[in-house]
Amino acid sequence: MHRLRVSVNDEYGFAEQCAKRLELIFASLDLKPIDDWKASSDAGKGIIMLYYAETFEREYTSAIPPEDLKLLLKGTEYAVLPTELETNTQKDLEMDGVKYVKLCDADVWSRVGKLLMTAWDKVSSRSLARKLGVTEEDLQKMAIERFKQVLNRAPPERLEEIRNMELGVLRARKPRRRTEI
Repeated sequence: MHRLRVSVNDEYGFAEQCAKRLELIFASLDLKPIDDWKASSDAGKGIIMLYYAETFEREYTSAIPPEDLKLLLKGTEYAVLPTELETNTQKDLEMDGVKYVKLCDADVWSRVGKLLMTAWDKVSSRSLARKLGVTEEDLQKMAIERFKQVLNRAPPERLEEIRNMELGVLRARKPRRRTEI
């Protein structure tokens, strides 16, 4: 079993809703929570991107290796862009004729070290792409395919609940301009 930390953030202020959405998705997997979701800051994003991203994190035990969970989480970052919102929302990705919008950022952290000298180490998309021998764009597409496989196994009522949460977040978002460097 792996001890993992999952973090989710959203620059639009819907990280808590995105965390609840992840819980619904995780219900189809063998992830066992150790604690509750708790708010934390994402200082790294704030410094790099010049904005503050509300962040929630939670620890789990899982039989899923951290790299495999990262691939799945990368897929959960995207939601299908409903046609009714296409005029107000810019697509982030198009795949097989389906438009996707980025809903949140989700990361997985694994415990490294021994005894008192341990720390949380983030599984990065870039290093995962290198390990798999693919581009980051191909990694996104692989991740969405993996996520679709998980959704296909979910009960219809859970799938509907996930879609309703996505739609609620997308409707509530107000377009915001990022400060460019």
